[in-house]
Amino acid sequence: MPPSMVVAGPRIARPRGRRRTASGPVVVELEHLLMSSIMRSGHRNSLYPGGVLSDRSGRLSRVGGMRRLVHLLLSGSLVLAVSLGALVLLGVPTSSPASASVPGVTTAEQPAPGPGTLRSGTDDFTFDSWHSEFRLGLTEDGHSTLTTTETIVARFPDEDQNHGIRRAIPTHYDAHPTGLTLVSVTDENGTPRASESETTSDNGPEFLTVTIAADDFVHGAQTYVITYRQIDVTLVPDNANDEEFYWEVNGTGWNQPFGEVSATLTVADALVPRLTGQTDCYQGGTDSSAACAGLTSSADGSQVSATAGALGPHEGLTMVVAFEPGTFVPRDSSFTANPFPSIGLGAALIGLVAAIMASVQRATRWRNAPGRPTIIAEYLPPKGVNLLQAGDVSAASTKAMAAQFLSFAVRGNVRVLEGDGKKHYLLELRHARGLDPTEHALLATLFPRLAPGTVRDLKAKDTGLATALLAQQRSNRKRMLADGLREIRGGSTRRWLLFAAGASAVVAVVASVIGLASEIGGGWPALVLVLGILFAVATMIMAGSVRPLTAAGSELRDYLTGVKLYIGVAEADRLRVLQSPAGALRSPYRPDPAAVLAEARLAEAGPAEAGP
Repeated sequence: MPPSMVVAGPRIARPRGRRRTASGPVVVELEHLLMSSIMRSGHRNSLYPGGVLSDRSGRLSRVGGMRRLVHLLLSGSLVLAVSLGALVLLGVPTSSPASASVPGVTTAEQPAPGPGTLRSGTDDFTFDSWHSEFRLGLTEDGHSTLTTTETIVARFPDEDQNHGIRRAIPTHYDAHPTGLTLVSVTDENGTPRASESETTSDNGPEFLTVTIAADDFVHGAQTYVITYRQIDVTLVPDNANDEEFYWEVNGTGWNQPFGEVSATLTVADALVPRLTGQTDCYQGGTDSSAACAGLTSSADGSQVSATAGALGPHEGLTMVVAFEPGTFVPRDSSFTANPFPSIGLGAALIGLVAAIMASVQRATRWRNAPGRPTIIAEYLPPKGVNLLQAGDVSAASTKAMAAQFLSFAVRGNVRVLEGDGKKHYLLELRHARGLDPTEHALLATLFPRLAPGTVRDLKAKDTGLATALLAQQRSNRKRMLADGLREIRGGSTRRWLLFAAGASAVVAVVASVIGLASEIGGGWPALVLVLGILFAVATMIMAGSVRPLTAAGSELRDYLTGVKLYIGVAEADRLRVLQSPAGALRSPYRPDPAAVLAEARLAEAGPAEAGP
């Protein structure tokens, strides 16, 4: 059963509760000034003021959710921004989705109407007739094929109002693509008409939009003959034991009346024995179950004709021809319908294996050298080690640069000055003594001339300084290797893992995108695409930079951990004990001699004063 479809306008109801799907047409009048300028610039049909660009009629099958997501991500934002920007700049209000044409822009040749003057819109035209010629056949592998020739006769007013029409042909049927191919666009004599086609989508149904526009205005009766081909165009209802060609001829989204609407279906000879003889046709507006004006079939049933006669605005014609079950091979939309989703899955699995191998190597052969079995508190910082090296072995490189600046201040190399605003600090150079080569190079980066008294504003944006500091960090990474604190491992194993990760990600992405574009496998190709990328990223994280600590590097790391332990735990415990009543330091009691003599004198004087 085909799903619900978005249509600009009502639909004819299907009796017996069955759904219908059709390739409904769309016509849009092209406004004068903008269309002319676009055609002159070689970009016809780029932008149209006035809001909605087309009137979509007929039942349209929805595009798969994942395909819409891909299209939205790739083009939706850009198209929306450009369209809205054009509408705002041109100052043209938007119209309703049922609009069948676009208002023209006032030009010098077409003066603006004065107050109280009624201006005719570009919807003010009619269709003399609409006839669709359908030819239904089979491919070599049993899929249905359809060649459609539409002969549309539009009658335009005598005033300069319209340039032509736009036909939007749905690219999907019953939620799958039909391989729509435009064959030709001509007039009634077979003379080619100038046209442009593009695939468009309004956040849902997708169309092949064919713009047929003349450089000059058109008047009176104009005939447009459009021919196109499709595959997989038959329906398998879930409430009937048959297969059907179920098609809307003109749809119900039109604002204009039709003088006559008709259609003829010609069935290939190979399909004639499979006909059941059941045919139907309906006409009218939404929810209409009225039979069409005329329905005839040839003696062998190979040709069926339906006629609706005159139709008003928002009225259409639908025809149905039934076939025996199993007549057509349905479209295969499974994951294995073509090899690309499976190729993408295989590539993603290779990426998974590479990620697992990289993780195992990282945890075994590429891990840091073992350090101390027990961390003990250290009371002094290590000798001959600067803070950039300490930060590298301690996995704190992001904090090492700021710590080094503070170290310069503590050692008296620089002085930190408070600026005018909040959290605004400056560095003033005092001297460059007592530094190792790495620290000296870093200080020279801050103060290029190393002239005492030079001030560096840390708040000011300085791209050159940031680049130079990053270069110092890269140089420190190289010095870590030269000093024997780190080593490079991995060799050919690492290179092969990185190659496998990159190649598998590329193959998974390309194959999955092809699967999504083919609309097979549902959302599985998208999942394969994401997993392929994630596995590649995991492998690159594990094998991208393999520089484990050597024995010396691990010893330095554990020593620094001991210093941190002393500062954070041991020193805190010492202060807590010494400042408690039980743990405070005590000294022996040594009385003051003068105080002892004073107390003795007071004792002697006391009994004498206490006499009778």
